[in-house]
Amino acid sequence: MATDFEEFKDEVDTTNEIVEQTKNNVIFSHKLDIQTSFDYQREEASNIEKEFHSKRVRDVHYRNKKMKVLKREKSGIVKVLGYCVDKDIPLLVIKIPK
Repeated sequence: MATDFEEFKDEVDTTNEIVEQTKNNVIFSHKLDIQTSFDYQREEASNIEKEFHSKRVRDVHYRNKKMKVLKREKSGIVKVLGYCVDKDIPLLVIKIPK
């Protein structure tokens, strides 16, 4: 009886070792590929800053026309078509109620 238990225990132990080795191999082989958002922001800080300034909008106008409502949410948020004051390009303006 004890030999059956010892054989079973040895089989479980070997299976457990194989699983642990496989798990460690997978984790450590992909560890270098993982990049957090903080690392990305640190590396790409200047590009992010340039992109922000290129897309930044100082003010919005509506070309003296009636506002074109694109969508009304149940929460009261209204999405409206507006235009950039500097570049006069169309923008999605999100109006949030107070």
